[in-house]
Amino acid sequence: MPQGSRFASLDALRGLAILGMAWSGMLPETLPAWMYHAQSPPPNHQSDPTIPGVTWVDLVFPFFLFSMGAAIPLALTRRLERGEKWFQVAWVLLIRGMLLGAFAIFGEHLRAGEWSDEPNANTYWVVFCGFFLLVLMFIRWPQKVPPVLGKAVTAMAWIGATLLIAFHNYPDGTRGFANYRNDVILMVLANVAVSGGLIWLATRCRPLLRAGVMIAVMFVFLSSSAPDSLGKQIWDFTPLQFLRLDGWPYKRFFPIFYHFEYHKYLLIVLPGTFCGDLVLRSRGEDDSEGHWVWARYLAVALLGIAASVAACIGFYAHDDLATCWELMAIGAGMVVVTARPLTSAQRLISQLVRFGAAILFLGLLALPLDGGIKKDEATLGYFLVTAGLATLFLAALQSLTEGLKLERWLRAFTYPGMNPILAYCTITNFVMGLSGLTRYSELLGLGPLYPKPWVLAVVDGGLKTLVVAFVAAICTERAIFLRT
Repeated sequence: MPQGSRFASLDALRGLAILGMAWSGMLPETLPAWMYHAQSPPPNHQSDPTIPGVTWVDLVFPFFLFSMGAAIPLALTRRLERGEKWFQVAWVLLIRGMLLGAFAIFGEHLRAGEWSDEPNANTYWVVFCGFFLLVLMFIRWPQKVPPVLGKAVTAMAWIGATLLIAFHNYPDGTRGFANYRNDVILMVLANVAVSGGLIWLATRCRPLLRAGVMIAVMFVFLSSSAPDSLGKQIWDFTPLQFLRLDGWPYKRFFPIFYHFEYHKYLLIVLPGTFCGDLVLRSRGEDDSEGHWVWARYLAVALLGIAASVAACIGFYAHDDLATCWELMAIGAGMVVVTARPLTSAQRLISQLVRFGAAILFLGLLALPLDGGIKKDEATLGYFLVTAGLATLFLAALQSLTEGLKLERWLRAFTYPGMNPILAYCTITNFVMGLSGLTRYSELLGLGPLYPKPWVLAVVDGGLKTLVVAFVAAICTERAIFLRT
């Protein structure tokens, strides 16, 4: 892997996660239960935290978080190598976190379901135009665009979006902005992007200290439900309490950018940063001669993917003990297959496998703490198991890209992974607006609420996901990225 090049397998993992999020959000409500969150089964899809287990839908968000964590060392090291001081990098992290938080607020206010209880053509035009406003607000302008022109267009987009929202009467009776109207997923990403980046910046030469921070987050998470405990006070703290601004109107209008509960996902992000460190180390190694036979790379790829499949099948069936043994056998098999690496690329795969197997093993030991693995309310086993599975999946993709040279076949995932926030915005705003304006779902005989036949509804969701991949590919090829 040449110095300074993108980590293609990480882009592919992030793209796979973002497209999985897209497809899972566009499925009809009449599919088998394993096609939804394990704690929100059909037919009512009401959250039931007493149900243990995970499905493939429960893996896409942690895979995305893990990918973000693995990208932190790569992105911040480039800044440090350009001569930026640590406090300059920290400032950039804070600004990007604020931008992503603003994106979460503006994006949510401009969605069809928030804009109107009964969306019509006018609603979808607003949603469709809102997508372009969001892009212009957060775009990182290509070099060929004059800076003055780019800043002027960006400023006008911010003003236009602000006025559009400020004078709209929302269905809940409020007018304009409300702090509770924000995208929780993006707000979580904003929080852990800042905290994860700052933690890596402070511990980049002290990985044991970073492991200690992760353990501290783990104990705060485990003690957050205990009354009159330090962990609960840390868990419940918000800046509004500190500033004594927890009354009206601040309670409604002051953006809630921070809540420690969001930072429980550091238990997935921080393992990702260790994997990013492994990538950096492999780029600095002197390569040597030698190669593995193609069957070893194929075995790593198949086993890495099989681990996620086995976890979904076994934990969904509530057969936890047998699933634990299966996953440990898969992890051990991957360790054996990747033994005695000969080159830096092979050493990276081997190190990812060993680290992933270790994190996965810790997660399996933690499963009984909260009655099994659950996404809602998330358990310690869920964080560690998904981090381990994501690491093994990354090793599988690395075997496909670096070992079997199949990078070009993964471009459908790589492009959205290189431009994840634009891809996410395409899901929530562009596709919904386009679908509402063209009414093509009705042409398929589906209607707005996806009645039967469910096969056509699945196809409908698949077509919309392809639109997301296509838009991400076009924008990435033309160097159109969002600054967040």
